[in-house]
Amino acid sequence: MNDNLDKSIISSLIFFDIFDYPLTKLEIWKFLYKNNYNNDHAKLSLFDIEKTLNNKLINKIENKNGFYFLPGKKNIIKIRNKRYKQSFYKFQKAKKASKIFSLLPFIKMIAIGNFMPSNNTKKESDLDFFIVTKKNRIWITRFFCVLISQLLGWRPTKKNKKDKICLSFFISEKNLDLRNIAIAKEKINDIYLCYWIATLYPLYNKGKTYENFVSQNSWIKKYLPNFAKIIPIQQRKINPCFFSFIFLLLNFNFLEKIAKKIQLKIMPENLKKLAGKSDGVIINDDILKFHENDRRKYYRNKFLNNYEKIYKKNF
Repeated sequence: MNDNLDKSIISSLIFFDIFDYPLTKLEIWKFLYKNNYNNDHAKLSLFDIEKTLNNKLINKIENKNGFYFLPGKKNIIKIRNKRYKQSFYKFQKAKKASKIFSLLPFIKMIAIGNFMPSNNTKKESDLDFFIVTKKNRIWITRFFCVLISQLLGWRPTKKNKKDKICLSFFISEKNLDLRNIAIAKEKINDIYLCYWIATLYPLYNKGKTYENFVSQNSWIKKYLPNFAKIIPIQQRKINPCFFSFIFLLLNFNFLEKIAKKIQLKIMPENLKKLAGKSDGVIINDDILKFHENDRRKYYRNKFLNNYEKIYKKNF
C-alpha cells in the first residue's frame, strides 16, 4: 500500500473542510485527492482507505456517525445535515427551470455545479447552472435562457440571490475539455476545478453529452483517480421534449449572429475588459464564462496553506 495514502486522505479532508463538509468513508475513496506527494493511487480500493483510516490515521483524525473530519471539527456534521435538508427545495427549483430550458433544441446538457450534488448548498445561495450547447448555438442559447429567467423572475440580483438561477457558464459541444481554463499547471493543479467537474450533477443529458464531457475531462483522474460519472436518480432527471422541434423551423445561423451582437452591445464594459485578462471571464463562440469573482486561486491557496499548517502540526 502506498505510504503516502494518508497524505491523500488528509488532503481530501482539508479541501472539503473549507466548505464545512465532513466525508464518509466511501466519499473519501470517491474524492481521494492525489496531490504532488503521490504517484500510484489509480488502483487503490475502499479496503485500502479503510485500512489506513483504522491504522495510520486512527488517532489523528476524528469520526462520528459515519463521518470523518479534521480534529476539533465535529460541528461541521450539523452544518452538513442542515444543508442537506435545505438542498431539497433547491433541486426542485433547478429541475423546474431545467424542464423549461430543455425545450430549446440546441441545449445538449444542463448540470448543477458548485457542490450541489453533495447537497451542500447554503440556504441563501443561488443555483449555478452549467449548460452545454450545440456548436454555433451558444449565443442564441444564452439569449433565450436569460430572457426566460428574466421574464420568470429567476435572475439573481445583488440584494437577492436565494434560489435564483445563475447563468454564467456556457460551453459548446466543440469545447467539452476544460483543462485549458485551469488556473495552475504546476505543483498542485486547479483543485477546485477538478472537484467542480467531478461533482457536476447532470439534470438534462441529450445524446450522451454528459458521458462525452466526462470522457474528455478524464485528465482529472491524474488528481482524482477514482473519478467516475454521476448517475442521477430518476426523480432528478429530465427527458428530452419533442415539443422543441418547432424551434428548428427558424434560421438560427442568422439569429446566432444577431444574438451575439445584441449581447455584446448590452454587456457591462467591465466584463468585456476582463475577458482574456481574468481566469473567470471568457467570451468567445465556444465558451461564455462570466465569473467576475472567480475564487479558484483563493481556494487553491487556502488548501495549500491549510495543508501546510494542519499536516505539519498534527501528522
